Amino acid sequence: MFNIAQKNETSYCHLCLIPDDEGGQMKNFGIFLILLAITGLECSNGASNYILLIAPPERGHLNPILELAKQLTFNRTDNDTEILVSVPSYADVNVSSWVTDEGLNYIDGGIAHDVTLDDMHQFSLMDSRNLRSYLNFVSRMAQLFHSFNRAAYETLLPILRKKHAKPRVIIFDLNMLWAIDLAEQLGSIPAIVVCPFLIDALNLPSMTPRWHTPSYIVPYSPSTFLGRIQLFFYRSIVLPYQTHFIFSRIYQRKFSYEYFIKKYYLSVFVSTAPPFEVPRSVINPAIHFLGPFLYQNRLQPMTSNLLSWLNDIVEHNDTLIYISLGSIGLLTREQSDKLVAAFIKLIETKHSSQIRVLWARGNTLNSSDSRFRLEGFVPQKTILSHSAMQQQRSLYINHCGMSSMHESIVFGIPHIAFPLFLDQHQVAQRSVQLRMGLYIDKNNFTTNELIEKILLILNNPQIYRRNTQKIADLFRLNGNGLERAQNIIEYISKYGRDVQKLIVSYDSQMHWIEKYSLDILICFLLIALLVFIIIRIILKMLSRKEKKE
Repeated sequence: MFNIAQKNETSYCHLCLIPDDEGGQMKNFGIFLILLAITGLECSNGASNYILLIAPPERGHLNPILELAKQLTFNRTDNDTEILVSVPSYADVNVSSWVTDEGLNYIDGGIAHDVTLDDMHQFSLMDSRNLRSYLNFVSRMAQLFHSFNRAAYETLLPILRKKHAKPRVIIFDLNMLWAIDLAEQLGSIPAIVVCPFLIDALNLPSMTPRWHTPSYIVPYSPSTFLGRIQLFFYRSIVLPYQTHFIFSRIYQRKFSYEYFIKKYYLSVFVSTAPPFEVPRSVINPAIHFLGPFLYQNRLQPMTSNLLSWLNDIVEHNDTLIYISLGSIGLLTREQSDKLVAAFIKLIETKHSSQIRVLWARGNTLNSSDSRFRLEGFVPQKTILSHSAMQQQRSLYINHCGMSSMHESIVFGIPHIAFPLFLDQHQVAQRSVQLRMGLYIDKNNFTTNELIEKILLILNNPQIYRRNTQKIADLFRLNGNGLERAQNIIEYISKYGRDVQKLIVSYDSQMHWIEKYSLDILICFLLIALLVFIIIRIILKMLSRKEKKE
């Protein structure tokens, strides 16, 4: 007989072979091979190499992590390394299918029992334009993401400790700050943070001089004297306040990525690149501007009915306006009524080509006109890549989340910028500066204003579509963002923190007295003081000599 002893608690497997008789050795050997295969699978499950990606369930932060996970999973060069994605769920929504539906491996990220999906919807309605509302917005955001951090950390740590192997690399969204503690608890695992742009909240003072670099958070422009004063005030007073009294207090740990880069040899992936990212004169070598994280090899299929509707647009050479305002964005009744009124007027007015409208996540509204189509979820990249959207006369109305903006750029489609909150306003303003689209203020717009701006973009593809395609081509000059990220991840996976230590900026390892050359300045001051004293003594001696004479 065969005896198999397994100790699953420590992912350790032990196989003991005891043949019962010589005549049954061949038969038993066959059974042994089968059992060995089964137990071998269980053993390898705990001992395999793996890379862990951690993201919150908010789509704007989750999507870049999913795109990177798809690149690592479906284009990997090392088949022995497993790619695992962990996302904490809402109290009322299990989000594991958001990962597995993409063909990715999901590992439990826990449940944020005090956050519902509706909480995120209500959060998106908060105003963030004036200072008081901005600080309230940031405080609420920190509370929500802290719940996701706590759920993921408390769930993942015991799971990963039971695994036979440690993750080769931990990659996490910038708001999943506790992933750094997770990496340290598991034994100084190399870590990479992913952020959509070089946001001020990263607290990188060496790369965001207080007086001139634009911010992706506040609407202060350094192009005017007043704007520079406002930006200086924000970076000198407001930013330290939110860092120490909001983020650090709520996250229950120091919140400074410049400190993390220095202490933990953290690498930073910025999933955009100049010129959309504000070009900077100083770049920390640990920060990689990679370009958009947009995986295009496995586009999700759309329904046959929707596909036929889009094909009909191409056949009749109609104009398509596609609107999507994000996964958590909500509009007031007045705002949605203005949008609907504008679309109906555009559809019913005769133009050089018939206008049609497709509204993603607009299925809570009503329309009896087949030219105004209201859908729930649609595969956005599949829609944007369809020839109906690739025609000269097409338009994308979006909320200026960074993922949506990148999709607009990469697929070469001009847009109406309709930001809802916080950094979306500055992303919108940046796109307008680059003349890829026009801006609509959700709190202060009219139906006629929206119609005029839509027609202005549709009738001038040589301006807005061409500029969008120009920025897309500039992105391509930097190379494929996901492929560049994969190369860095595989390199760090192979060599660990040793490679990260090699690219730490030289001055970050210096004492602050040396970094700011205070020792040299003090030396010069002492020499100047000494010279001054000597000259003073000489002058006094000469003065006394003259008096004696």
